[in-house]
Amino acid sequence: MNRSADARRRHVENFERRGLGKKYHLGDPDVLFDARGIFGDRDLGSNVTFIKADFGHPTFGLPQTAFTELADDVDVIIHNAWKVDFNHSLASFEETHIRGVRHFIEWSIKSKKHSAIFFVSSISSVGNWSAGSTVPETPHEDYGVASQLGYGESKHVSERILSNASERSGVPTSILRVGQIAGPLRRNGGEWNKTEWLPCLVKSSLSMRLFPQTLPPIDWIPVDELAAIILEIVHDRARSNELGIFNLVNPHPTTWEPLVGPVMKRAGPHSRLVPTQQWVDALRQSDASDPEETKAKPALKILDFFDGIAKADDKAALRYRTENGAAASRRMKDLSAVRPEWMERWLDQWAF
Repeated sequence: MNRSADARRRHVENFERRGLGKKYHLGDPDVLFDARGIFGDRDLGSNVTFIKADFGHPTFGLPQTAFTELADDVDVIIHNAWKVDFNHSLASFEETHIRGVRHFIEWSIKSKKHSAIFFVSSISSVGNWSAGSTVPETPHEDYGVASQLGYGESKHVSERILSNASERSGVPTSILRVGQIAGPLRRNGGEWNKTEWLPCLVKSSLSMRLFPQTLPPIDWIPVDELAAIILEIVHDRARSNELGIFNLVNPHPTTWEPLVGPVMKRAGPHSRLVPTQQWVDALRQSDASDPEETKAKPALKILDFFDGIAKADDKAALRYRTENGAAASRRMKDLSAVRPEWMERWLDQWAF
């Protein structure tokens, strides 16, 4: 179910652009990704049906017969459709996104199979948790724990709605608080989007030959690992009626220090590490109105974001409990800390 009418075409184009037109294993023989098989051939049909949906509508804007057919058939709902915009207020998420969560609850209650809901939330829903303590895998009624942005607040409100639906109406609910998603580890698995903050930081640092000394704790999960983890959680939880909450961050956080080495090696012998605030100040000296400068130093486009990282250097970073994920997913349990060789692989994907 997609908000756009041309979702199939966009998926196919995105997959082909990212090199996902071939089969590859996510790690186990029973977890195989095959974009061609998923989207099918015009003559052979497809394993996926794309449906344009209006999440703010009680029946998602579908004809009643189509909605009834889905409600009779579907046993698992993975709700991963959300507007990612950190400049919008909480109220802007209400009509489509938060209301849509309520409509999925109604779907589950009325469906023949009592569809299990897996809500892909975000650690920003608890981003304002008191520093110095570990964020538990439990529901939180205190609105103040959400990061003070509409996006995080909307995820927090939706978690509370789902928690109440589980408690009061027995809706099978799992909440997946996803942290930083890193690039894939599989060589034919696509690439980490170059417009995200880390690729922007890396490219800008290579251009300046200056690198920040510190970043927040590295608790990233590669996207293909995360896909396999969520799949295992779905299989583990699909028939459970108890509320399950999962902080999906790397159980073994590491530091930036061992990861910046491979990047600096590519910059040459004259590159150097500087305090993160000094790195931000050096970046600020560049002309953000010059297209050539922003092309070479794309971090200029999100300078405020990096300024926030620099100012947070001395603050206690959040830590997360991850036992629920480790209990439900062997891949989560066995996941290692982010390694320098992973960074090498991402650099190769970016061709930096």
